[in-house]
Amino acid sequence: MNTQELEQLIRQLRVTGTAGLDVEVRVGVGKQVVETLSAMSNSRGGTLIVGLSVRDGFEPVPGFAAERARDKLLSRCEQLTPTVRAQAEVHTLTNGASVLVAEVPEMFPRDKPCYVQKRGLYDGSFQRAADNNVPLLAHDIDHYVAEQSQPTWDEEPIPGASLDEAMLRPFVNRQERLRPDLFAAGTAQALESLGVVNNGTPTLAAMLTMGTNPQNHYPQLTVTVGIYAGPSERDYTDGVVLSGTIAALINQAIDLVKHHALEYPQEAIREAVTNALLHRDYSPLARAYPVQMRVFTDRVEVTNPGALYGAITTRELGEEGLNPTRNRRLVELVGPTVAKGSGLGFAAMQRLLADVAFPAPEVRTAATSLTLVLPRHQVGATPSPKALTARDQVLQLFGTRDTISAAEATAVTGLSRSAVQKALAQLVSTGVLEPTEAGRSPKQRYRQV
Repeated sequence: MNTQELEQLIRQLRVTGTAGLDVEVRVGVGKQVVETLSAMSNSRGGTLIVGLSVRDGFEPVPGFAAERARDKLLSRCEQLTPTVRAQAEVHTLTNGASVLVAEVPEMFPRDKPCYVQKRGLYDGSFQRAADNNVPLLAHDIDHYVAEQSQPTWDEEPIPGASLDEAMLRPFVNRQERLRPDLFAAGTAQALESLGVVNNGTPTLAAMLTMGTNPQNHYPQLTVTVGIYAGPSERDYTDGVVLSGTIAALINQAIDLVKHHALEYPQEAIREAVTNALLHRDYSPLARAYPVQMRVFTDRVEVTNPGALYGAITTRELGEEGLNPTRNRRLVELVGPTVAKGSGLGFAAMQRLLADVAFPAPEVRTAATSLTLVLPRHQVGATPSPKALTARDQVLQLFGTRDTISAAEATAVTGLSRSAVQKALAQLVSTGVLEPTEAGRSPKQRYRQV
């Protein structure tokens, strides 16, 4: 964030009178700032502005020692586990006042919860709610801790479950062609190795992908669909509960959206529902909750139990590279026809929606759930051949400035820091940009050649 962007943000704060979910304003760096650092790290990151008085209409604090405040803030960052890697910079406003701005990144799911060391895990973990910091619930903390290793709930045997031979046989035939070595000791042993059965009993993953009546065992492993005649929950008109295997649930959901919202790209809806079903949380407590789809007049929302998993945050969604998989066996068993490029669903949705001039999908995360929002068609908009790449987005920034740092590019574009650094490296290697400093200087900036 440069000084011009900061002053624009301050003007917005004065108009709205409140900071909001992603921004917090403080007079100084007191002891309570550690709660903000924890909350932003456990949510979707945020911007901390120090040296302004909310009570005085977001005016600068007279005599504010910004450099000292920066050192104190960085010291506070080390009081949390994991340590918060905030990017803290001092800005001088046009009126001569100094203000400290810290960009607090979201922690990877595998590193959450970020907590205040002295208070301990259960008393020192916070999250953002509106413009406040609130304690994380014990259930949410337990959920984060459990997900710090590869979940294996989809490999759990389900006593009494049975598999549909009409679905099992094509799967077995395909695996025999692709992996004949697994069948050397017989089909029964191969099914154990493939995660179809566990000690002879069908696994949760097998029941969900090729079982007979999966909801007989877990009635809530469904998709509930709400239909709304307007943009708010007060406009509810109808609802239906979808049941069956994962493939059946996906096809039924697409048919419903086709009936009530004709203009939505079917493949975008497919990707949204597929991701919700394949990457949701299937731990015992989470099995009490269905995937929810709500069709409003201005958007479609798909919510699944379970937040993002592994080394990925909302900023990395849609980027190229390896993506972690919460339910490894489930993705393997569902097959390539259903899980087309699992892990690339968000990028595919972005492209599909951009091609028909729909707004980009929005992701809302909580400690134990994730909601994907697909806004409706933009009236008067023209289709885009493809969404801009990270390289294109970074290069566009030089239309309004002479130089830029990696931190500024990250803040303005909303991309992950790794994506920005990769884009900058590509632009430097191809001779489009050049660094202003030598080596790994903390003052490194980039300019066009």
